[in-house]
Amino acid sequence: MKKLFFLTFTLLLVILSEKGFSKQKTFYKDKRIVINIVSGKEFLSRNEDTLLFAVKISIAKGWHIYWVNPGDAGTPTLLSVSTNLECKNLIGPLFPIPKRKVYNKIVTFEHSGTLYFPFAVILDKPISSNKIEISLDAKWLICKEKCIPCEARISKKFAINTKLPHSDYDYKVGYAFSNFPRDTVKGKIEFFDDFSLFHIDFQENPNVERVFFFPKTEGLFDIGEYPTFKFQDNKLVIKINNLRYAWGDKSLIEGLLEMEFSKGNKKYFWVKIVN
Repeated sequence: MKKLFFLTFTLLLVILSEKGFSKQKTFYKDKRIVINIVSGKEFLSRNEDTLLFAVKISIAKGWHIYWVNPGDAGTPTLLSVSTNLECKNLIGPLFPIPKRKVYNKIVTFEHSGTLYFPFAVILDKPISSNKIEISLDAKWLICKEKCIPCEARISKKFAINTKLPHSDYDYKVGYAFSNFPRDTVKGKIEFFDDFSLFHIDFQENPNVERVFFFPKTEGLFDIGEYPTFKFQDNKLVIKINNLRYAWGDKSLIEGLLEMEFSKGNKKYFWVKIVN
């Protein structure tokens, strides 16, 4: 009887060690994707007032995930970060500019390759602990010929006043943060039955050949075609067709405005319109 009890107790400990007391993952990896948290600096001091990090995602060739608004198909990628520090503010993760893809008239906004989703931890007092812990909850849909829904939770510690190992920092984090469209343009929007008119405060630029709006807000606009536009009275007026059966929230319109110039160069602005 004692032997049976001992074996049962031992088996229970094994199960708990595998499920309840397993070591926290510091990164996620499968044959399609690798997700890691990296610092923008090799050395973190106690007196930092702003810390730059990024969720670094490497996607295998031929596969892709989706932007915050996936478009006509797909599922939004969700990234949520937290820290053990008492921070004044946490900005991000910021999503890089997506690629517009068209498959049989279905338009999607996708990410592929190696990507950086930067975020900033803004502090209001010196760091007292010896390590900074960053946790990430992630959900994504990864697609090729088929689509696979995935999720992961990872947590990583970064030492203070100590040179970080090469796997814990990446100089491209700062570039990714500075490359995010910082210029926010404002204006107003008029909703009609079949289309909407954006009136955005903007100086005329004769070299703009076409524009496109990547709406963060889902369920309002037809993204199948490039919108028409014109400059009028220091306003950029964009006409975008509405979805036939719109269901999105009209109270806050946000998204990326892409401007393509005569030489093929592109510039991006963040649009935010409160109705």
